[in-house]
This record gives sequence, C-alpha cells and structure tokens, in this order.
Amino acid sequence: MAKLISLYNHPTDEAAFEKYLQETHLEVTRKIPGLRSVEISRGPVMTAEGPGPYHLVLILNFDSMEDLHAGLNTPEGSAAATDAAALGTGGVTVLVFDSAQA
Repeated sequence: MAKLISLYNHPTDEAAFEKYLQETHLEVTRKIPGLRSVEISRGPVMTAEGPGPYHLVLILNFDSMEDLHAGLNTPEGSAAATDAAALGTGGVTVLVFDSAQA
C-alpha cells in the first residue's frame, strides 16, 4: 500500500480550518482516482515528548505508488493539491511512501 501523509501545522484560524476541511477539502480529496481510503487524526497530535507542531494528520491510502502517482497526476489530484495548500494556512508538510507489514 502507498500512502500520502499531509501534516498540517496549526492554522491561523482553527475554526475556519475545520469548517473548510469538512465542507470542502475532504470532498475534493475523495475524488482522486485510485484513492482507497482517507484517515484523519482526531484530538491533539502528540510527539513522544508532548504536544507536536501539527494540528492535523491526513493520510491518503492507495494500492500502489503507481496508483498514487497516477491519481495525483489527474485534474482531481491537481485540484486536491491546490486545495491542500489553501487549507494549510499554517503550513503543510507532505510525505509519500510505500508501506509494508513488518
């Protein structure tokens, strides 16, 4: 399984972030071809030492890296990427990787 993880820093306006996430961004994101599932963090995002710099973690799951890249290279994928930047008023870090059972 391939994953795209978006780590959203604390937004400039938390209420506006949550509203936009629920009413717009998740709907745009779910249209990406090949997307298998979406996971979202709830509650504070912590580190082993305590509170982390992130407000929210969004994980997109695909069957393979090929599916992930193919999905992102569509109009729907481009729209989701543009929308992620609009959502991430406090900044966002995006990680992409292939995962396997250990």
